[in-house]
Amino acid sequence: MNFRIVPLFGSFQVANVICALAFANTTVIGLSAGIEAIRSLKGPPGRMENLGKSAQGATVIIDYAHTPNALKTLILNVRDDFPLSKISLVFGCGGD
Repeated sequence: MNFRIVPLFGSFQVANVICALAFANTTVIGLSAGIEAIRSLKGPPGRMENLGKSAQGATVIIDYAHTPNALKTLILNVRDDFPLSKISLVFGCGGD
């Protein structure tokens, strides 16, 4: 059973949602409407994007992180969301 309220991965994205709710609460939007809108949130393509499951049942996430700090942040956020899971990382850099 999935109890996720925020349909995004990564604590930084959850923090962004909390900030948006705080803002909504101070405007005519209101907190209730802000909370209702959370369920339909979608992150930007390629940023902690859930691609589904592998044939072996592993969750597959894509992120265009390519700097050492961005990769570190990505791994730490995945570890937060999947604390008991093994993490396999494949990365490369296209660049110009």
